[in-house]
Amino acid sequence: AALAADEADVVVLGCTGMLGVAAELQRRLAEDGTYVPVVDPTGAAVTWLESQVRLGVRPSRRTYMAPPAKTREG
Repeated sequence: AALAADEADVVVLGCTGMLGVAAELQRRLAEDGTYVPVVDPTGAAVTWLESQVRLGVRPSRRTYMAPPAKTREG
């Protein structure tokens, strides 16, 4: 009902603790006649990270503040 009311095109699960739930939820929704993809956040995050590595993307040192120097005692 909420999917129809909000006219959702996709469901993105909001917690990595839901690992393995996406496929089952998508199957159950389809059984009820609701055909929307359900995205597993863990798989999406890993795939995004893999794409960044393949592309050679690195964080810009110009946009991130350097951490403060640490002093050691002892």
